[in-house]
Amino acid sequence: MLLLALVWRWAARGLALSGSDTGLVLPALGWTLAVPDLATAIAGPAGLSLGTRWLATIVELFHEVLAMAARGHLIIGVLRLFGFSVFRNTYKPLLSKSLVEFWNRYYYYFKELMVEFFFFPTFVALSKHRVQLRLVAAVLAAATLGNFYYHVVLDHRILLAADWYAGVQALAGRWIYSVALGIGVAASMLRERRRRGVTPAAAGWRSRTRTIRAILGVWVFFSLLQIWNVDRHALTVRQRAAFLAGLFTPGGSERQP
Repeated sequence: MLLLALVWRWAARGLALSGSDTGLVLPALGWTLAVPDLATAIAGPAGLSLGTRWLATIVELFHEVLAMAARGHLIIGVLRLFGFSVFRNTYKPLLSKSLVEFWNRYYYYFKELMVEFFFFPTFVALSKHRVQLRLVAAVLAAATLGNFYYHVVLDHRILLAADWYAGVQALAGRWIYSVALGIGVAASMLRERRRRGVTPAAAGWRSRTRTIRAILGVWVFFSLLQIWNVDRHALTVRQRAAFLAGLFTPGGSERQP
C-alpha cells in the first residue's frame, strides 16, 4: 500500500507538471506532454482547441483520483502495518461501470460518513413512502445536502475572509456540483436496482463494448463535475458555465468572459 502511494503520488505530480509552463518532459520517449490544468483552461486563454479543452477536463479527473489514492493509501498502509484490517479509501474508481460505484470507490470513508449521518436517517424517516422515493431522497440528503454542508464547514475560514461576491460564487459552484452529483448517483442507484435479478449478457465483444462504454460514461460525468469543483474560490459560475458550454460547441472558448 505504501509503495502504491508513492507510485500514485509520482503519477499525480507528473500530470500536474503537464500543466506547467514547460509541460511534462519525457526524455525517454522523446516528447513533451503539455496540457493546461483545468482551472487555467476555465479561466482561460482564448483559442484553446476543443480537443485541448476536453483533454484538460479528463486529465483533471485522473489527477484528482491519483492524488486521492496516494493520500488514502498512505494512511491505510500505516494502519495495516499496525495490524488494523481496514478497507482501502480508494479502490479502482476509474474501472467503475456506474456512477454509484465510482462514488463508493473514490472516497470510501467520506461516502460512509455521508451515509451514516444523512442517508440512513432520511431513509428511515421516510419509511411510510415508496422505496424508490426513499432512495432518491436519502441519496440527495447524503450526496447533495450533506456534501454541500461538509464543504461549507470545511471552507468556512476562506469563505469568511472572502468578499460577498467571491463567497457566493464559491458556494454556488459547490452547490451545482452537489446537486449534479446527487441526481447522478440517485439515477444510477435506481438503474442498478432495476437490473437486480437480470441475467447478465454472455461474455463476448458486445459485452466488452458495453463495459467500455459504461466506464467511459462514468469518466465523462465525473470529469464534467470537476468543472464545478476545481479552484472553488477563484473561478466564477459564469466562467465555469461558459467552459462547459464550450466543450460541446466548437470555438466556444472564444466566447469565454
